[in-house]
Amino acid sequence: MNWNVEFLNFWHFFILALTVVMGFVLTFVFKNRSLKTKTVFMWILALTNSAIYFIRTFRECDEAWFIIWENLPLHLCGMTVFIFPLAMLFKSSLLKSFCYFVSTAGGLMALLIPTATFLELPIYDISAISFYSQHMIITLFGVLLVTLGLVKPNFKMALGSIGVLGGLTVLCHLINVGVPALGLGGAECAPNYMFTVKADTNALLSIAYDILPVKLAYLLLFIPLLLVICLVLLAPIYIPKWIKGAKEKKAEGKA
Repeated sequence: MNWNVEFLNFWHFFILALTVVMGFVLTFVFKNRSLKTKTVFMWILALTNSAIYFIRTFRECDEAWFIIWENLPLHLCGMTVFIFPLAMLFKSSLLKSFCYFVSTAGGLMALLIPTATFLELPIYDISAISFYSQHMIITLFGVLLVTLGLVKPNFKMALGSIGVLGGLTVLCHLINVGVPALGLGGAECAPNYMFTVKADTNALLSIAYDILPVKLAYLLLFIPLLLVICLVLLAPIYIPKWIKGAKEKKAEGKA
């Protein structure tokens, strides 16, 4: 049997299906629990996400290719090691909405279209386990914040989340440009946080860069996609409200 995770093979579909199933199961288990229980559970998820990231990074420190300036937690999924705990600590609606609209989309994209580094690995390989388990958590964290009633996102929050993402992306580009300019990390050091410099091995980013081959600017092509994703994520929240409102008006009309 082929145990490798390959694009759209059995194990890839298994990971995607498991993510969806876990979302429903965890919502069912914790939906009617106390606020304290929900909060503790979300803290456990947030800290587990951070632990997986740092353990994987520490394991890679001894590799010959490892350069610390290229491996700071400044990709979107890496930032979640700080964003998730901060969202819980400060009970910030903006950060929780960011987790829902942006982190969910980023985690899901990483699961749907993994970088080449994490394809062709056996499902039981420690690198594959750490990558896919962390991105499952990243995908589900924001969703669970909503399904468990810990945040009630709206379109204004969605726009705010996109704005925060834009600010973080520009900041990362300044770091990407500044680190080599200052000679940090040696001559071979070329950080590419948030993929502002190049698309690397991600197929979707590569298509965008082929359309607009300009550093940082090519990511602007994803704004319409982000808006669509936000609307899709808002649909399960607003559609039931609209249906309920329509039924109430119909009932009032009959009365």
